[in-house]
Amino acid sequence: GAGDILDFDKPVAVLLLGILGHAAATAEQMHAITGRLMAAVPSGSYLVVSDGVDIGHQGQREAAGLHGYHLRTPAEFDACFTGLQLLDPGLVPVNSWRPGLAEIGHAVPLVNSRVGLGRKP
Repeated sequence: GAGDILDFDKPVAVLLLGILGHAAATAEQMHAITGRLMAAVPSGSYLVVSDGVDIGHQGQREAAGLHGYHLRTPAEFDACFTGLQLLDPGLVPVNSWRPGLAEIGHAVPLVNSRVGLGRKP
């Protein structure tokens, strides 16, 4: 298991990148997964989640349904980080995560994926 490779006496990073929409049919299941994983790691460990969120676009909902992907509301996504210390830039659309230089006055498109980084106290 993971304990054969990782030293759980030291902080680790839990990375859930684009999988919770496939792994959990409900927001409650998603929160149970993130809660169980974070309960098992020591203080100082990190949680990184990037997943699809429902931004009210019918085409996005239809595409997600075709692939068995369960979209969450932004609030349901954000609840994965309950009890964790959020780190900059907070819970944001993926295109706002450490963005590079952009042209002044250039509009940023609405993105249907969200990302966050939290640290276990």
